[in-house]
Amino acid sequence: MPSSPEDSGKRRLQFLKNALKITIAAGLIFFLFSTGKIDIGQILHSYTNPGALLAGVLCCTIACAIPIVRWWILARIQQLNVSLFDALRLTMISYFFSIFAPGNVGGDVVRAYYALRESPDQKPRVLTVALVDRGLGLHALLFLSAAALVLQPRLLDAAPGLRQWMIPAVCLFAAAMLSPLLLLWDRTNSLLLSLCGRVVGGVQAWRDAVTFYRSRPGMLGLAYLCSLGNAFFNALLIHCMMRAVGAAPVLLESLIIGPLVILANMLPFSPGGLGIAEAASAILYGAAGHAGGASGMLLTRCVVIIHALVGAVFLLLYKKPSIQQGVRNPSVE
Repeated sequence: MPSSPEDSGKRRLQFLKNALKITIAAGLIFFLFSTGKIDIGQILHSYTNPGALLAGVLCCTIACAIPIVRWWILARIQQLNVSLFDALRLTMISYFFSIFAPGNVGGDVVRAYYALRESPDQKPRVLTVALVDRGLGLHALLFLSAAALVLQPRLLDAAPGLRQWMIPAVCLFAAAMLSPLLLLWDRTNSLLLSLCGRVVGGVQAWRDAVTFYRSRPGMLGLAYLCSLGNAFFNALLIHCMMRAVGAAPVLLESLIIGPLVILANMLPFSPGGLGIAEAASAILYGAAGHAGGASGMLLTRCVVIIHALVGAVFLLLYKKPSIQQGVRNPSVE
């Protein structure tokens, strides 16, 4: 059946968007290579710092594992029939697609898609879990960067170039701290619930979701602790890779800079943030007086890609459905 002109137009627009993103990534990587910001020699000789390299690989493994538990906890709060193995399988598949899919397909989107294939009657709850999962992750990244700055404010005196970058980070952190409180408070959550409902799931689904989260504050707090742990190990991964390429940032510097680099990597302007995160790392670590920021981030990306390849195994062995449809019965917990 021939496609309609509208469908053809959408495909052409998507093709142009993907082409633009690839062009941006290629341009940034070429610029970083040509200016010496990315040094292949530093990356290839990272094996001369085996302690830092192996520590980084371990941090990456932990950082990949923690979101599995977080997503599983959020799914249980929403009373979805999801086992821990289901969360492992869906999350690893999402890692694979977030790295290797064309365009800028987010891991959250892929995980929600596969979860919906297995629980189609629970679409609103699955979608709200996906959005809350991403929200907790973003909040934890901002919180970690702000907390590290509070613990060592003199870092800005030693690295005045970082000051200009911390102003937007502080503004984002203030917004991130305020949003959950407004969402949970009855007097202010109507507008936010309406906005969230228009984005994904519907207003009633978000009202139900908020009710469930209020009823399980302990599990929600545990999910946030998982987010903090994930943010910490991701920042520590970047720190170790910086050490592996020969740079010498102190840990608190990486706890401030690392989350900001990860946030830059999430910007949807290139496939998987390629080039953008490397440029951000070069700028921020450079402002702190450390060379090799782009090389360290590129090495970090290589380690992440190797971990994401594990998702291909789960994708090849994927069978649907293993998640039982319907809502879990709280009485059997």
